[in-house]
Amino acid sequence: MDTTFRKYEIVQNAVSLIGLTFALILDFDIRWNMKIHWTVILLSASVCFVLLFLIDYNKKNILTYIVVIGMFSSGGLLFSLLKGNIIKHIESCYQWFNHYSNTGKNYQITYSFVTIIAGIIFVSFCYYLISKKRILRYITVSGIFLWLIYCAFIGINVNKGSISCLFVLIFQTIIELCNVFYNKKKLEYHNRLIFYLLPICILTGIIAVMLPSKKQPIQWIIIKRFVSTVADKWEDVSFNVGVFTGKYSDDFQVNFTGFSDKDKKLGGKINSNKKVMLKVYSNEETYGSTYLIGGIRDEYTSSGWNRSKIDYDTEQEPTVDFYQLLHGLYQYKIMPIGNEVLFHKVKLTLNYDNIKTKNLFYPLKAYQMQFDKDIRYDSSSPTLIADHVLRKGFSYDVNYFEINYESDTIKNYLRKISGVNSKDTNNLLNGSSIQNFRQSQCIDYLKRLLNMAFFDLQYVNKDFYQLIDNREKNIKKYYTKLPNTIPNRVYDLARDITKEYDNNYDKLRAIEQYLSSFDYTLAPSKTKKGEDFVDYFLFKQKKGYCTYFATAMAVLARCIDIPTRYVEGILIDDQLESDQYYLAKSSTSHAWVEAYFEGVGWIPFEPTKSMQSDRYCAWKVKQKESSAGGNIAVPVPTPPAMLTNMSQENHDINVRLAKERAKQVKYMVRYSSMIIGILVLLCVLIVICLSYNRNKRYRNASKEEKIKYMIRDILDYLSVEGFEKTADETLMDYIKRVGEQYDFDTVSFSDVGFIYMKMRYASMEIDEMEMNKIYTYHNLLKEHMKGKVGLSRRMKYQFSTMFRN
Repeated sequence: MDTTFRKYEIVQNAVSLIGLTFALILDFDIRWNMKIHWTVILLSASVCFVLLFLIDYNKKNILTYIVVIGMFSSGGLLFSLLKGNIIKHIESCYQWFNHYSNTGKNYQITYSFVTIIAGIIFVSFCYYLISKKRILRYITVSGIFLWLIYCAFIGINVNKGSISCLFVLIFQTIIELCNVFYNKKKLEYHNRLIFYLLPICILTGIIAVMLPSKKQPIQWIIIKRFVSTVADKWEDVSFNVGVFTGKYSDDFQVNFTGFSDKDKKLGGKINSNKKVMLKVYSNEETYGSTYLIGGIRDEYTSSGWNRSKIDYDTEQEPTVDFYQLLHGLYQYKIMPIGNEVLFHKVKLTLNYDNIKTKNLFYPLKAYQMQFDKDIRYDSSSPTLIADHVLRKGFSYDVNYFEINYESDTIKNYLRKISGVNSKDTNNLLNGSSIQNFRQSQCIDYLKRLLNMAFFDLQYVNKDFYQLIDNREKNIKKYYTKLPNTIPNRVYDLARDITKEYDNNYDKLRAIEQYLSSFDYTLAPSKTKKGEDFVDYFLFKQKKGYCTYFATAMAVLARCIDIPTRYVEGILIDDQLESDQYYLAKSSTSHAWVEAYFEGVGWIPFEPTKSMQSDRYCAWKVKQKESSAGGNIAVPVPTPPAMLTNMSQENHDINVRLAKERAKQVKYMVRYSSMIIGILVLLCVLIVICLSYNRNKRYRNASKEEKIKYMIRDILDYLSVEGFEKTADETLMDYIKRVGEQYDFDTVSFSDVGFIYMKMRYASMEIDEMEMNKIYTYHNLLKEHMKGKVGLSRRMKYQFSTMFRN
């Protein structure tokens, strides 16, 4: 291969690989808030290219592999001696990255640096292999170009530095394609074209970065509308076909809950993943776990659950359930005792991400749902299903009240209400009670209890009693049904567990307590064919996951005539912080039970042992008087001792921040010095390896080849001095032009020239004396160069002979 062309090819590969690696890793660094300076990323990418090139160029030399293995082994040994087990550190780094969020929480600069370096090595290595095949390189660059267009179209921000480097890579590829096209057309092919145009590409990229730009990108409104409409229609058709063929379900089902996609049978192993289904935003800090209802089922079939078509005779079933709770609270005049907080108003914003479903999620006791755009959905049942597929980008707000289920007031209220028979409950819902419910006295009571300045009871009209009465009849009819195939021992077990209690609330908690002795596992064995799912779980298997526990509790409660329903949805087992997003992943899918209390509505229960501590936790709140009267639930404040001497505390904070900044600077200097040291070491290794290869080739060469090597060196030496041989100049003319300026006492340049012409053109044998003359002149000229020529010119010579074959 031509040496000059080889140089241009190396420069081209260096620019493309370093530019691509720098662009992708810089964008990753900014997007994930890794806080690694761009100069470190650029230096690291350059080091990685040099190392890859060095290994590839000397891949036939065993010394290369010895040096590389030795470097890594020495580095690993040194790290182990200084820091300990390197494998544990790698595992710690992986665990950190797996839990690190781009908010900067739990930031570790060491792990961040290691992650960036690992990314640089991975990207550089992959692209270096890809660049070996021209077609793969073209496909990669085309994919990058399409990705940039996609990001601009959907509004993903990519930093200017990365865009600049990627456009340089794209321009470079276009120039290369043009060269290939002209070569195929038998036109003049300029090997140096890419070398001269590269600075223009880089300068264009820098100018593009420096130019001011609008904060908002091009909106592409018309195109987006068209694409969105087509995509929505296609998504709806595809989803409906999937429902028809059994690939999808038109009701919310996540694999984590134990339903298969075909037969809807419970049980078996599950495969959890970490895809984000919803992004949940809360305007208030929540005080307990958040259960988002996705799908509700009422019919147990001995092997699974189905959803019956129940006529509730209501337009807003979840809202009716909320107002029924309010009515029950008012009839019993429930109020907090002492500093108790019973209810907490919360507004959630739910953003759909990696999920496709027709279901709307909502928490129990939700009283209002607000949508950004018009949406039609069936609200006559507790499972809210839209008329089209909901996908990424869909969002809505839902307002609800958290209930402090661990407060003594609520627990005693549920015990009391579950002891009221059907006749007494109907008395609570007679016409006069409804009329009293709408009076101002009741409204004032609810304002104080729920801490609301305004409360609207227009939904409660004269038909409210009849609506609730019909609703309770349907619930008792459908939510206590059980198949005849359930063995009698399941009924006996339910009665035995609850025999000591005289109210439904304590009976349900007793069932929870009984199931808590069972083991939790994600890989239970399948229920044997012909066996009832609950019976097999309770008496033989005695281990499972949330689906097993929820199904068992729902069935056991129905065995003693307590209406229950099986619920699937999403469990956020952390307290939501104010003004922050929570990522609800697929692994947060959960199943639980809700039981019906006459005059109150549905109340949730948690039979899965591992989740009970989050469901039944005491609220850590304090009381504060509001302008509307009543109590406001607010977070527990910092103890008074920690609020003293605020100026000293602020000073300490500033000192800590200064120390953290100094620590980051220290790390940056250390890692930069390390990278520079590696660069220097690599340069030294390059010189050593190239010198070794060159000397080896010379030793193994024939006499004629050795003479050619030395003559080429001599011409290179003289070219550095300003005597470069032109293409149209004969060797005799060149000897005359150089003259006696570089003659020595024992040998002259003309002697060397004549010996070489004798060998090349006359094909005459060169004797040992003539060979020694050339060798002597070569060494004398080399020593002369060392004494006369400066370091920079000698380095230029070394670079010119670096890739000589």
